[in-house]
Amino acid sequence: MINKVISGSFLSVTLALGLFVLPASALASVGYGGGTTVTVATAPNPDGSKTGTVAGATTATETTPAGNVTVATPPSLQVTGPAGWTGDITLPTITTTTVAPVADSGNNASAVSSIVVGFGDSLLTFNKGVRLVFAGQAGNSIGYSHGAGTFHQITAVCSADSQTVGDALANGADCKINVSGDLVIWTKHFSTFTTYSQSTIPAPVSSGGGGGGGSGSYLSGAHATGYQTTTPATVATAVTIPTTTVRPQVLSAAAYNFTKLLQVGSTGADVSALQKFLLTAGFSIPAGTTGTFGAQTRAAVMAFQKAHSLSQVGVVGPQTRGLLNQGTNPTAPETTTTTASTLTAAQVQAIVGLLQSFNADQSVVNNVKASLGAH
Repeated sequence: MINKVISGSFLSVTLALGLFVLPASALASVGYGGGTTVTVATAPNPDGSKTGTVAGATTATETTPAGNVTVATPPSLQVTGPAGWTGDITLPTITTTTVAPVADSGNNASAVSSIVVGFGDSLLTFNKGVRLVFAGQAGNSIGYSHGAGTFHQITAVCSADSQTVGDALANGADCKINVSGDLVIWTKHFSTFTTYSQSTIPAPVSSGGGGGGGSGSYLSGAHATGYQTTTPATVATAVTIPTTTVRPQVLSAAAYNFTKLLQVGSTGADVSALQKFLLTAGFSIPAGTTGTFGAQTRAAVMAFQKAHSLSQVGVVGPQTRGLLNQGTNPTAPETTTTTASTLTAAQVQAIVGLLQSFNADQSVVNNVKASLGAH
């Protein structure tokens, strides 16, 4: 059911259960599926843009699963758009955006809802502040986009929730403020706005050794950032235990060779192979292997790039392809052994028993026995 309420000195439209009330003087067109649109007369500017004026103050509300979203425009609002702007201004309408929100460093981002206000992906700017209220979303993050790959997080905080503060914004600027449980945005532009929540990315956990701590642990796979050395304790003055170095490894993309630029909108076998690799490497794509590069795949690519110290652009370019195609295997352990002095069979057995009591890896035990001449 569509449920929009728009009111103002020049406009009064109510959509509910198919009931329309529209005075002949209203400068608006109303339709299901396409949202509610205010249309203003425009005049060309020397730079090729167009400007129109919304004469009266207007308020419009859209009901979304996350809560109502209300836009309020002041009177005599001048609106400027690109050369292709028809003078239409879409009031808040639920939309699905493929532009993934960008989280702060060390966080994940989960979209809450998206609405489009204005003229599709085109940028509309104003000479006065316009107020957007996202009911019940205080504390959430918010950003806006104008087409694929253009997400901008709104970080500036309004000094107050007032028309004066909104009017003082620079051309095309915005700010946010929490007011009684609501998220309020003062803006001098219309775009696709997306609210989202952020959560801290858990730190990788390494598996610990057991049985008195005799065996070490290491990190491997997509999140490996270095290596640790597993060295059992030295036993007796005459024996040096072999040192095994475990080097980091890059998860292989199997036999698949990535050769194409992959980004939001890409489809096909390359995307399916990319999604399978990311899922296997532990990166989240809730929809699974779909063969379509969307917002979830872009977020997983960015996480992969961050884990490997690449620029987090969300596009599979030459550097990311190189890492996907690297497919290196773990380097063979490097073992150094110092021959012990002559020991009796009882002493050798005591050393081996001590290693086993510390739960030392069997390969280490075998190497020690061999170095001591025990078989």
